[in-house]
Amino acid sequence: MSEPEYFDSQAQAAAVLKVEIEDLRQAKRDGCPAFRSGRVYRAALESWLAQRRQPEAARIGQLADDDMNEVPNLGFVHWEHRRSALLELLTEFLRMNHKYGNLSDEEFLRIGFKAIEPVLHLGRIFNAEIDENMFRASWFLQLLPLAKKQAEQKKKARRGAAGK
Repeated sequence: MSEPEYFDSQAQAAAVLKVEIEDLRQAKRDGCPAFRSGRVYRAALESWLAQRRQPEAARIGQLADDDMNEVPNLGFVHWEHRRSALLELLTEFLRMNHKYGNLSDEEFLRIGFKAIEPVLHLGRIFNAEIDENMFRASWFLQLLPLAKKQAEQKKKARRGAAGK
């Protein structure tokens, strides 16, 4: 019996591929290109999941050279995976540079908030079928804790200055 090219539901994909359904839901939220027209495409999902299972150090190595100042070398990315290439490259580039201290909290927030709409615009140009509301929500959820932390620090600094 041949393996199906696509599944009609996330539940079916989870059962056949022996993957937790919550992992599939997260994959969809994260922009996995396997979710199109109400179907889950097997090859795209398996490729995306395999890429995500790589250790963080290996993913960092794929995105940039040791000094994190080089332009990432993606090699060949199939047109079918353009959505994840657009979203993952840009967002991971920002996250990693923040994580390794190349971007301050303030720079990461400023760039992160400003990058949302241009990324979505590129997605429309590439006809990448990005769930724009989900992408915005995902980015805001990543940036919100840092924005709150920064606001609390500014509040404390103002209180300290007012007490002097």
